[in-house]
Amino acid sequence: MTGFALIVPLFTALVLTVVYAVLRTSGRLHADALRGVRIHGLVTAVAALFFTVFAGGLDQLIFSTLHADPNGQVTEHAGGWMTVDVTLWAAWGPWLLSLAGPLMVAAVHVVGQLTFPEPRGVVRRASLAPRSAGRLVPRDPALAAAVLTAALVAVLAVLAAEPSTPMLIEPVERRGTPDPDVLAHHATAAGRELLPWFALAWAATLAAVLAGVSAAARRRAVEGLTPAQDRAAREVAAHRMLRTGLWMLWLLIVAAANAVIASRDARDVLARFVPDHPSALPLGGAARVIEALGTAGPWLTLTVMVVLVLWRPRALRVLRTDRP
Repeated sequence: MTGFALIVPLFTALVLTVVYAVLRTSGRLHADALRGVRIHGLVTAVAALFFTVFAGGLDQLIFSTLHADPNGQVTEHAGGWMTVDVTLWAAWGPWLLSLAGPLMVAAVHVVGQLTFPEPRGVVRRASLAPRSAGRLVPRDPALAAAVLTAALVAVLAVLAAEPSTPMLIEPVERRGTPDPDVLAHHATAAGRELLPWFALAWAATLAAVLAGVSAAARRRAVEGLTPAQDRAAREVAAHRMLRTGLWMLWLLIVAAANAVIASRDARDVLARFVPDHPSALPLGGAARVIEALGTAGPWLTLTVMVVLVLWRPRALRVLRTDRP
């Protein structure tokens, strides 16, 4: 993910949060408690959604490389081509991409549960015992999370088999006229080097969702709501948190698939110029598969997004009426 593509959603989330905070402070939100809860929950979910963009950038780790041996000699191949072996550069980048999204999502949801708007005047107060986070987790999104986790494991198994590809150095006699394919070639880290960071991102995503659900289960009852409405608000919040987690899991799957495609492309370029290198592998028939995935990928992501947006919990009906 480019820096611009990362900055835009983060800036949008910041603007959305600031505007909402100003409206809350000025008292211009709707005075009705139920509508205030609906608006608060929606703004919280949308703000958290924008912070999920980090999960989609993990595929860029495959290009974050440095010399495997700083003191090592370059390897010369037939035709004067030279290669330099690389390894993953595990500096701050992997930590940022793996943890920033889940930490921000967890923070937004937890703070959202602690800052529900309080109505003015005399209000009724729901009397509801704290619920456990486990009882609040909706079944269907949890099953969907298990399916996406299995899909992520399958893609990571393919990624783990991808070797690193070296830096390419042209022969001396050709350095004045660089080949476009060589210029487009990027050294890539071995797939197995990326696995710990994907695992960390998955675990952090799970922890973020559980933190948000736990906060929803244990927050104080909202004044102005009946017990049924307060319970529905908790269930809707938990459902939104799990859908956010599902979206982050999907982005991890897309990132892992993109890393596999990037590795195969690099190995194909390597095979054209240094066919005797152990990592060289022409795409051959796989080129059509990769092209098909590149075409279908955005549509699959759009489909997943639409499904998650339209997926509504039953408890939402309770929050759409003023009747207890």
